[in-house]
Amino acid sequence: MNYKVKILGPNATHSHPVGRLDISVGQPYHEGEKLAATIQWAHARFGHVIVSVADTLQRFNMMADGVEQGEAWQKSYDAGTEWIGRNANLLKGCTVIRWDERVRHPLFQQFMMRTLDLIRDDADLMGRMHAAANQYADRRGVHHAAPRMGYLIEEMAVFDMLFRLEPAADVYPGSILPFWSHPAYGDRAAFTRIDFVRRVAIS
Repeated sequence: MNYKVKILGPNATHSHPVGRLDISVGQPYHEGEKLAATIQWAHARFGHVIVSVADTLQRFNMMADGVEQGEAWQKSYDAGTEWIGRNANLLKGCTVIRWDERVRHPLFQQFMMRTLDLIRDDADLMGRMHAAANQYADRRGVHHAAPRMGYLIEEMAVFDMLFRLEPAADVYPGSILPFWSHPAYGDRAAFTRIDFVRRVAIS
């Protein structure tokens, strides 16, 4: 294996016996040797590893590119199915949970309403989320940020639910989104940011 995992911080790997690998389907760092290194690293640190596949969450990004909602859901769902199948050997010993299982949870709508109320009542949080959505739209060269805002709201609601119903240390090789440090979550959010270092070949 050519890569090993490096913790960038914060480091919540000691806060829970369960690790949750948050997967953005389509991102290079969730493929191949980097994915293998992440799973190997997680098994060495946690008693149990959940692989949370955010496949249909990506429908919002497709919608921002002009794809119709139903088609965007189908394409993102198919991409998740293909990702799970392609990585089946790596995923042995992990619990794999797809995004639709999250949003179809019987309590999800309660957390969505709580999230909408929280955003409405916190101007700073709302401003940070709008800024993140607008930055995404600018990077992609799209004319409206509403789908990306929908992405952030749904993601925020799902994690609010997970922090309470599925406590785990979240692991992701990306930046912390605007809601991670929100005081409403108290000490429930346990986020570890990682990166990858190429191993030096020994001659």
